Amino acid sequence: MYTNVWYGVFINLNQRQKTIDIKLYKRNTDIQITYVNPATFDFINISSTDVTGNTQAKNAGYQPITNNEVLNNYSISNFEMVYSTTYTNIENKEFTFDNTIKLIGSDINYSNLRIFNDVVEEDHINSILNEHIIKDAGMLILADNANRKIYTNNHENKNFR
Repeated sequence: MYTNVWYGVFINLNQRQKTIDIKLYKRNTDIQITYVNPATFDFINISSTDVTGNTQAKNAGYQPITNNEVLNNYSISNFEMVYSTTYTNIENKEFTFDNTIKLIGSDINYSNLRIFNDVVEEDHINSILNEHIIKDAGMLILADNANRKIYTNNHENKNFR
């Protein structure tokens, strides 16, 4: 996994089949790795798919400092599976939760957390990953749609820019 790269995690809990499927997706993009040579302060950019170039840069004393996704219209809407695993024979357990759901702060940047009340079929995952706001809200238990709007009371001295 790379920093500064969008990933989507899909976890399907199927109580009827007693399975948990975990799938990790990323946008179908090229990742440019920026290297710096600490001795000369020279910078170079190499594609993550260029194994030879990355090896040569490391052998020449360059160190990776950041990653950037190279986006195009095709890559934004298509995802490739990076990792997949399935756990079987999961024991069903029932519980109640009376507290407010909280996401405790960490160094992970996340958005668009969604919890559905049914298993999402494989052929629908790509379209759900593309939706900013879920269209089938009847299947949602919890949704954080990462809305970019800021709502506030009308204060005279607001300094939002």
